[in-house]
Amino acid sequence: MIRQRISAAAQSISDAVALDDSHDHDPRFTTGLTAPHLLRASPQHEGPVLKLHTSVFYSFLPQVLQSLILNMAWLAALLAPKWERRHLILLGSFLYKFSDNVHPTRGPKGSSIPLQTLSMAIVSLQALQQNVGIVSFPAGYTTVICLSTIRTRQYYLVHSREIASEWMQTLELARQEAITRSMGHALPESFPKSWNYYDSLGANFVKKKERIRTMIDSRNLQEIEMSRLNDAGPMPNGYFS
Repeated sequence: MIRQRISAAAQSISDAVALDDSHDHDPRFTTGLTAPHLLRASPQHEGPVLKLHTSVFYSFLPQVLQSLILNMAWLAALLAPKWERRHLILLGSFLYKFSDNVHPTRGPKGSSIPLQTLSMAIVSLQALQQNVGIVSFPAGYTTVICLSTIRTRQYYLVHSREIASEWMQTLELARQEAITRSMGHALPESFPKSWNYYDSLGANFVKKKERIRTMIDSRNLQEIEMSRLNDAGPMPNGYFS
């Protein structure tokens, strides 16, 4: 009986996660938060980048094993860090990531990034490799930007240090302006009125992603508890009946 209850709860959470995550590509839930909409709303900055995707497993491997993985095509396809194309749009108090800048209905990739808690730095290849392991750069790209929040650290690759410096300066200015607006100290004519609307959409999008994360954490906890119950053996008669 207890297994059935836990399984039912876990399945319910899984279904909710799948449904909520599917909203990222549903125009009923992404109206407004699409790249074309944001680009028409006077963004502070935008442009193409490469975003690093890597697994925790890979980052903990010794460099000898990382080198082995990179030299074996089938292992590299499964485990090696990958640079994926993204289009960043900085608008109002949030930074948004998109797979491209033209899709009319597709929402942001991942959660929008609140600027008020954002820290940023240009990092060297050596520093990047110390944090995530051996990483190769695609041809024509030279400079890495690290964006950090309370929960995450993300790495973006651009063509030159000049482009990276422009992003750094624009993000820092936008962060200060976001803090000023949140305190009510910004003059109404100092920013487009539409930013208030898009900031509300961005904030709601962050809450949706937080809700997904909470449900996933809850499901993982239930699976751990269920595993402990299995290890402890069968329950005495009369329990959880």
